Amino acid sequence: MPPREIRVAEFTAMFDDAAAFWRDWLSQSTYTGRWREMLQRSAITLKLMTYAPTGALVAAPTAGLPEQIGGERNWDYRYTWVRDASFSVYALLGLGFTEEAADFCGWLRDRVQEKAGGRGGPLNIMYRVDGSSDLTEESLEHLEGYRGSRPVRIGNGASEQRQMDIYGEALDSIYFADQHGIDVDLQTWAALRGIVDWLAENWDLPGEGIWETRGGQKDFTYGRVMSWVAFDRAIRLATERGLPARWAGG
Repeated sequence: MPPREIRVAEFTAMFDDAAAFWRDWLSQSTYTGRWREMLQRSAITLKLMTYAPTGALVAAPTAGLPEQIGGERNWDYRYTWVRDASFSVYALLGLGFTEEAADFCGWLRDRVQEKAGGRGGPLNIMYRVDGSSDLTEESLEHLEGYRGSRPVRIGNGASEQRQMDIYGEALDSIYFADQHGIDVDLQTWAALRGIVDWLAENWDLPGEGIWETRGGQKDFTYGRVMSWVAFDRAIRLATERGLPARWAGG
């Protein structure tokens, strides 16, 4: 067989293998509504943004793209935000992809158990896909940037900001996963209790908020609401699973 035909045959085989993999993976979906094709495409995107060894989902596979042409808000999004990835658990579980949701919950539980946060509290707002927290921000001055949008940044200086809402999103996703058969073990629960105890003492602290403002800490209503969500989900876990806890009247 001529070399060109061999290359075409290899390409065809690889294409067929890839198509078979995605069809097999999508067959796990339990969604049967009218938006099936679009939701499947979205599910594939989430899968492609997942780091298989740890289950972490990146916010986006991009860095240095500006919010507006010529602007300076050119952030590096190739990391795992506790907030964004927690929302993804809902999407994955809602579509029936429990394995991916379980993998991320395992990653999140590791971060919860480490309690290796920074000045913002026991959790950082984002981590590398391997769970490490070194996200030192640098500007690559030798690069022009997309259509002249400078600076081009790698790393993310917002990584140790205080964003009080992340505790609500983390507890909510863990609770939601627990409702779908991804159980919270006692070791994880002990770590969650420690985080909730910290939150009980610090829920009213100011922070940078979900838009990661860099002009000083302020009080954000959303952070207050999600702090309540954290307490609510912790109480639900304790009462529904018979986990050890203490609270007024409990």
